Amino acid sequence: MHSLSPRARPGLFLAWGVLCAAGFALFLGPAITALGGGWDFLPVYTGAKLAGTPDLYNAAAQERTQALLPHPTTFSLPFMRLPFVAALTWPLAMLPYDAAHTVWMALRLAAVAGFVLLWPHSPRPLTTLACAWFVPLAGAIANGQDSPFLLLWIAAAERIRERAPFSAGLLLSLCLAKFHLFLLLPVFLWIHRRRVVAGFTAGCAALGLISFAVSGPAWPRAYLAILKLPQANPAVGAMPNLHGLNLAMPFETALSVGVFAAATFGIRRLSDRPAFFVMLVAGILLSYHAYFADLTLLLPALLVLAPHRAAAPVLEPAGAN
Repeated sequence: MHSLSPRARPGLFLAWGVLCAAGFALFLGPAITALGGGWDFLPVYTGAKLAGTPDLYNAAAQERTQALLPHPTTFSLPFMRLPFVAALTWPLAMLPYDAAHTVWMALRLAAVAGFVLLWPHSPRPLTTLACAWFVPLAGAIANGQDSPFLLLWIAAAERIRERAPFSAGLLLSLCLAKFHLFLLLPVFLWIHRRRVVAGFTAGCAALGLISFAVSGPAWPRAYLAILKLPQANPAVGAMPNLHGLNLAMPFETALSVGVFAAATFGIRRLSDRPAFFVMLVAGILLSYHAYFADLTLLLPALLVLAPHRAAAPVLEPAGAN
C-alpha cells in the first residue's frame, strides 16, 4: 500500500475529524445534554443506596427507595447486579440523584476515552471513529448503562496481558458485573490466555468475598428471587439473544447447548483474534438477559478483527496454546 502524500494528509485528517465529530454529535450529544434521563442508572443508584443493608434484594424496599427519587420513569426497575457492584457504586449514594447521575455520565464517557487510548488491536483513529458511530454504545450512554466500563476493563486487560497477566486477569474479573454476557470467557481464557487465569480466578474470588461481606450469606437466594420478577425481563422479544426468539423452553435449551458447543469448538480451533470475536458474540447470544445497549460488546469484537490479514493462519491445531 502506498503511503499518503504530505499534501493529502491534512485533508484526510480533516475528513476523519468531521466524521468523528458528526458521529459524537449525532449520537452522544443528546445523551450528554439529557442528564435527567438514563433509566438504567435508577437501579444502579438504588443498589448503591441499599448497599450493606439486608434490603439490597428486597423488591419492596427497592420500590420504596425509587419512589423517593426524581427519576424519569413511572415504574420501578429492580437492581439485578451482584452485591459487589452495589459496594463499588456506594459513593454515588452520598450525592443527590441528579448530581450522582451527572458523575455517572462523566465516568462512563471517561471509560470510553480510556477504551480508545488503551485498545491495542486496531489503530486509534479507527477505534475513535468506531466509537463515534457505534449506535449501541450511544444507546448505552443515553440509557445510563454500565457497558462502557466493560469496554475499559477489556481494553486495559488486553493492553497489559503480556507483561502483567495476573493484573489483566484481575481487570477481567470486573466483567462479573455483567457475568451473563461472558459465559464463554473462562473457556477463552483457559485456551488462549492461560497466564491470565490465575488473576481472573483471584479477582472473582475477591469479588465474591466482597459480595458476601456486603450482603451476608443469604444473598444468593434473595438475588435469584429478584431475577424471577416479571419486571426483571420486560420486552423479551426485543432481546438480541436466543431468549429473545421466544421459543419454548426445550427448544431454547437445545439451541443454547448447540451454540455453546459450537462456540467452544470454534474458540478451541481458531487463532487468538477470531476466537476472541466468537467468545464475545456467543456470550451475547447465550445471555438470558440482554438488550440493545449490551451490543456495545460487539465493538471490541469487531475491532479485534480489523487489522487481521486474510493471509494469516486462522486455524490452529487443536490444543494449541
